[in-house]
Amino acid sequence: MNWEGNISWSGGGGSRVRVGDHYVPSSVTMHASGSNGAPDLLFEFRMDANGAARCIKAHVDAKPDGRGIATADLAFVAIDQLTVTAFEQLAQEILYEREEGIATAYAGPINGDRGIRRAVDRGRQSKIGELATVARVYLEAERAPMRAVEDRLGYNSRRTAARRIEQARAQGLLPVAGEKPSQDHLDAIERVLAAESDAGPDSFASPAEFEAWYANQFKGDGNE
Repeated sequence: MNWEGNISWSGGGGSRVRVGDHYVPSSVTMHASGSNGAPDLLFEFRMDANGAARCIKAHVDAKPDGRGIATADLAFVAIDQLTVTAFEQLAQEILYEREEGIATAYAGPINGDRGIRRAVDRGRQSKIGELATVARVYLEAERAPMRAVEDRLGYNSRRTAARRIEQARAQGLLPVAGEKPSQDHLDAIERVLAAESDAGPDSFASPAEFEAWYANQFKGDGNE
C-alpha cells in the first residue's frame, strides 16, 4: 500500500534568501500526516546565505494505532526533487527593486525554477567541487565572466560570485586576475569535478570527510 495523507509546508528561520528572481525562506519544513494508518513524515530543508539548499532532517513515525513503516511509504521520497519542491512552494517573486526597498509577492507554488534547482545542486557539492564549477563557468564565459558565474550558479549577489571566484583562485583553479589560464588550471578543474563524480560527498559521512579525502588524493602532485 502506497503512502496516503496530507502534506503541508511551513517556512521559518527568520530570514529570506534571494535565488534568481525570487526570495525563499532560509528554512522550510514539510509535514506529511498519514491517513488510513500510514505513518507521519517530517522533512526539514535549509538554504544557506550563499544559496546552497540541503535536506537536513528526515523523520518517519508510525502512528501508535497504525501499521508499520513500509518501503512503499517512502516511494515518493526523492530527496533532491523534494528539496526543490520545498522552496518552490514558498517562493516570493520580486516585483521591483527601488532605493526604498524590494517589493515581493507570493508566487508559489512555482514549478521548474532553475535557480532553485542550481541551489540544490550546490548543496550536494563539496566546497572544492563548487569552486571547480565556478572556475569552469568563469573560464568558459565568452564575456562578463563574473556575471556568468552569478547567473549560472544562481548566487544571490554579485558580491557572492566575486568571493567564490577569489576562493577559486586561492585554490589554484583560476589564474591571477589578468593572466591567461594554464593547462595546470584546466587539469585541476577537471580532476576535482571527476573526483566529485567518482567519489563525491554522498559517498562519505560528512563534507569534511570528503574534503580530507580530496586533499589526500592529490597530495604532492603540485596542485593542492
